[in-house]
Amino acid sequence: MAAVVCGSGADKQPHTAGTKTRLSAANTTLEPGRKRKPLACWSARIAFVRIVMKPKIAIALPLPQDLLSDLQSWAQPMLAPSDRAWQAAEWQACLAQADAALISVFTSVQAADLSAAPHLRMIASVGVGTNHMDVAACQRAGVQLSNTPGVVEHPTADHAFALLLGAARQLAAADAFIRQGLWRQPIAPLLGLDVHHRTLGIVGLGGIGRQIARRAAGFDMEVLYTQRTPLSAAQQAEYGAQYLPLDELLARADFVVLQLPYNADTHHLIGRRELALMKPSAIVINTARGGVVDDLALAEALQQGRIAGAGLDVFEGEPQIPPQLLQAPNLLLSPHLGSATAATRRAMLELAIENLQAYFKQGRSLNPVVNRL
Repeated sequence: MAAVVCGSGADKQPHTAGTKTRLSAANTTLEPGRKRKPLACWSARIAFVRIVMKPKIAIALPLPQDLLSDLQSWAQPMLAPSDRAWQAAEWQACLAQADAALISVFTSVQAADLSAAPHLRMIASVGVGTNHMDVAACQRAGVQLSNTPGVVEHPTADHAFALLLGAARQLAAADAFIRQGLWRQPIAPLLGLDVHHRTLGIVGLGGIGRQIARRAAGFDMEVLYTQRTPLSAAQQAEYGAQYLPLDELLARADFVVLQLPYNADTHHLIGRRELALMKPSAIVINTARGGVVDDLALAEALQQGRIAGAGLDVFEGEPQIPPQLLQAPNLLLSPHLGSATAATRRAMLELAIENLQAYFKQGRSLNPVVNRL
């Protein structure tokens, strides 16, 4: 089965399996000293040759064998060595040959990567966030991006509430208290905060934020929210949420959950000034992206007791975490586990592969990323 046809590299249209390849004077390259064959000659050859091409897909993360087998039925996956991850130079060489790439949020794609990948037409990212990719550079290069929204909403909302409850009831400190044999001592340091009938402020009432609001209803919480564009009155009623500007939300909320994209506008959205607006009894939860919170300002606020606690699943510069943050009291940490359930990670992989297949069949993925900045 033929798999490679060389062209000029300028055509950004996807290769479609099972179709005839059209050749013309515009996309054939002559070696020095050779004459171009008449178009009639090319037509005669094409009449008898059916070229079926499988797109080459650079794979940056492990795949279950059954998903890999399905992918191999219509594509040429380019995999890392079986005993280790890609090294940087190997990944660059792989991208240089690829028609598409399947990546996670831990794989960066920047303008320089695109320049070295002349055949790349599509990138399917497993996850929702796009701050690991230069979206504008991809658009300029004609490379389509896709992500996997929807399937992460429920597990991430679950995890946000787990952090909220854990921070409010000091579960990490309580666990250490028992392991250190301190149970017979007074438990006053472990007295926590009520969650029921308190006020929850959600910064970013998108898909995940709305699921967090639904969970808050089960705790009889008042729900406030803020975002760039307020919801309609009907939508606000559906989620039991009241819109407020950010500063007013921070001043009123007992718990502040951040669930918004990271970009230049949201960099350090929560810093010293914003933390100073919050109640001394308030708790901050970040299940959005590292960089939305100024981690050093948060560590300082915790050390000085200006807020009661925090729960973080994401960090600026992760996996590196500032020592000031690690030493801060009343802080519950998890290593970017928002979508980390077995069923959800499987669903994310399946959707990413479906995005790839849709692109090569239809020219458009199921979940294209649009740069709205």
